[in-house]
Amino acid sequence: MAQNYGMKKQSCYIYAGLCDFYLKKYEDAILQFKQILSTDDKNTFAYTWIGKCYFVLGKTDEAIKSYETILTYDPQNAETLDVLKKIKKQ
Repeated sequence: MAQNYGMKKQSCYIYAGLCDFYLKKYEDAILQFKQILSTDDKNTFAYTWIGKCYFVLGKTDEAIKSYETILTYDPQNAETLDVLKKIKKQ
């Protein structure tokens, strides 16, 4: 359906995931962002938001894993390095 309007499926998952996140439906948001990873397993945007969701849910270990995955693809990602530093201090 989305493709009929010129949208890529991945864009739909991004928007749906962001909507779920801001509606505090974090588990649903994770599912949306994981859909992105099913076709693009190196999508750092998806890993970032999955990490945010896990962090808000209090699942710190899962959040750290998600952020560390970003660093395997983008080792100099300043935002991710900063977030990991803050999470690990807690």
